[in-house]
Amino acid sequence: MSIFFKNNIRPIESLNKKLDPNFHQAMMEIEDDTKEVGTIIQEIQKGFIIKDRLLRPSLVGVSKKTENKLKKNEENKGDLGDK
Repeated sequence: MSIFFKNNIRPIESLNKKLDPNFHQAMMEIEDDTKEVGTIIQEIQKGFIIKDRLLRPSLVGVSKKTENKLKKNEENKGDLGDK
């Protein structure tokens, strides 16, 4: 890391920040009602910036609202009964 800093290469801080498509690449969505939608809750691969330019984007997992599985099951049962 010291060699990176000497050459103005800095890691991108991602965790608990909003997804920014200029610096992050969303690889998956993770259901989490405790965080705001689109908040980064997992970092798969660290990204880097050289001076003011993107060297490599961070690969991240972002939060999404949990889906109501009971409601989905009821909708699917209704679909099958109609056919």
